[in-house]
Amino acid sequence: MSGLDADVVAVLGQRLGVQFRPRHHADWSEAYESAVSGEIALLSGTAMTPERRASFNFTRPDVTFPVMIITRDDEPSFDDISLLAGRRFAAVRNYAPTLALRRDFPEIEAIEHSTVAEALQAVALGRAPPSPTSSTPPT
Repeated sequence: MSGLDADVVAVLGQRLGVQFRPRHHADWSEAYESAVSGEIALLSGTAMTPERRASFNFTRPDVTFPVMIITRDDEPSFDDISLLAGRRFAAVRNYAPTLALRRDFPEIEAIEHSTVAEALQAVALGRAPPSPTSSTPPT
């Protein structure tokens, strides 16, 4: 574990007088399931969603990040999420933006991947499959 989340958890541990031991998980879904089952006690950098509020207590966010739609150069740009209606896109399984899109825009089909790197690679290599009505591969 490294970066901002690691620093925040280290400071939290110091202030509480406890030492957290990071656990490695293959992907976010595995880490999330470990937390839901009680196998791990803390998730850092986890976005609050309606689905997650039932299982976890959240602090106020210490940082926020924008959500972006990344497309190939040979694809149109999208400045409005509703323009993805009828298209497929690569997304990361159980990430907050994926959950929100599924909830708020059920007409948009998410092709789920285990990691951000896998989803980006699918887009870069044109492996985010096109929708039946599209002639170009969507992102």
